[in-house]
Amino acid sequence: MPTARPITLQTLFAQGQFEDLLAPATLHARGELPHGDDWAYVAAALGLTGKATDAAELLRVVESGMSAPALAFAWYHVDPRRLRPFRRLAPFYARQAIARAHFAKGALTKALRAADGATAHVPHAFDPAQARRLDAELRLHLHGMRGELALAEAAFRQSSQIPSLTTSRALYHARHGGGEAALAAAAAQTPAQTASLQLEHARLRLLGRKLHAGQRSLAKAAAALEPLGLARFDAAYALRRVDLAVARGEIQDALIQLRVLEAGLSPDDSVLAFEAVSRKVACLRFLGRAYELAAAAAEFSRLKAHTGYVVPPHPAPRPGERAGLSARQLAFLDELAAGAAVDVHAYQRRFDVSEITACRDLAALVAHGALKRLGKARATRYMRR
Repeated sequence: MPTARPITLQTLFAQGQFEDLLAPATLHARGELPHGDDWAYVAAALGLTGKATDAAELLRVVESGMSAPALAFAWYHVDPRRLRPFRRLAPFYARQAIARAHFAKGALTKALRAADGATAHVPHAFDPAQARRLDAELRLHLHGMRGELALAEAAFRQSSQIPSLTTSRALYHARHGGGEAALAAAAAQTPAQTASLQLEHARLRLLGRKLHAGQRSLAKAAAALEPLGLARFDAAYALRRVDLAVARGEIQDALIQLRVLEAGLSPDDSVLAFEAVSRKVACLRFLGRAYELAAAAAEFSRLKAHTGYVVPPHPAPRPGERAGLSARQLAFLDELAAGAAVDVHAYQRRFDVSEITACRDLAALVAHGALKRLGKARATRYMRR
């Protein structure tokens, strides 16, 4: 029987070439099947290609000839719930599975503690290179969501520039001060990544009160989300719709949308629940509803302690400024960023109206509280509040 070539299988697995890796399993008649620990890569590849049942049956047949670290490696990719007996024999994969289970439930602080325990055992894992990648990937997400950008960046440097992590890094930088420039180099390899990037574009544009641009990003996100059918993405999209309502000054509508969103959230989705309650607290505080605010603030504190998540900035509630305004005035407000200023002539050129009409429109926007008048006479400018 030819000798096994674990390096070949390891390389194919590391490169994600699962179909090529599984090809030896079709050569039974020629006697070229792997043996011993080599089966770990075959079982893991089956698990990652949606054939977990076949992988489990395979492992039950060959596990007697495999070491504990190799079995743990395989079960980690097939069914992480089977890793409990391996806590001492293969601690990296057992603790990594625990960390990812906490992460999936939004318990980021617990996940980080479990990840710290797993990191110490990376050199002793069945496949140390793959273990380092798994550790770096999880740490990037954990530190990024906790707002620890320096630690997230350090994790990214260990992750071999994986495209999916490039997208994640861009999102975390955008959420913590990088703005839209941080998204420019992001790689969208899948519909899910495209949706994530467009939802982040929408958040940033709504935060800058660019409502038309934010709506365009939401439309692109909806197009990317349509074939996915994932509840989590539906909830993330609903959050951006709430942000749009808040940016428009439609606070009551935003609260109604938040109640619908919270009713549909899974009990395990603590991060999205935290995002939703953070917006509810802001809206209730703006409306002065003290009784409801107390309950929402208590839930906010509980979820903050449970998750350790840093909620990215989102549009703050402000008085409604849209009733009684013309389509031209609404378009002008949507285009003008907060803090930006224009004069009458700029308004004239943009909408091709007379000076009298431009002055009248801008005066009405000042009266609505949307603009602030600066200077006098010909030096007058109008700044977006």
